[in-house]
Amino acid sequence: MEKNIILICNSKMRLYEMELYKLIHRKIFLTGLAAVFGIMFLYFWFAEVGGELAVVEGITYTGYEAVQKNREITQEFAGVISDEKINQVVEKYGIPSQLVDNLPGWRDGNYLNNFVVRYFTDGSWEQGIVSTERYTLKESELGKICNQYHKVSTLAYTTGWKVFVNMFNFSLMLGSVLIV
Repeated sequence: MEKNIILICNSKMRLYEMELYKLIHRKIFLTGLAAVFGIMFLYFWFAEVGGELAVVEGITYTGYEAVQKNREITQEFAGVISDEKINQVVEKYGIPSQLVDNLPGWRDGNYLNNFVVRYFTDGSWEQGIVSTERYTLKESELGKICNQYHKVSTLAYTTGWKVFVNMFNFSLMLGSVLIV
């Protein structure tokens, strides 16, 4: 009985391998694979990297320059979040308030002051609400959750992880289309 089950599993595996081999060695599949990688690269460069924005000392950086600038300015404040760090970020970079219709994010912000607005104020660019009130670490939702789970909140440049998740989801969709 056990031997029959093993033989059935082996034959199914061989059938799967043969079908996969046939699929991968078709020219249309290889062409489609190249097209998928090209589309993913264009999406990454124009939508993800091209959408990055940083306003530092009155100079607006976009695209890859903005990524580099946001990473650079975040290094100074990286580590455990405290009310002092939040105040230092607000003193140095201010709180963004400029919104433009049909464009994501604050048009006068960078990674640090966007982080402060998202977690320590009542503002939200998604709903078009400009910040009117600032919260301390203990008053904020982030602080409450960290206290509840006995964790320490830290600040680091994490946009790359968001982009990774977006790219992964996009690649799964394109891969599904390619296989079908």
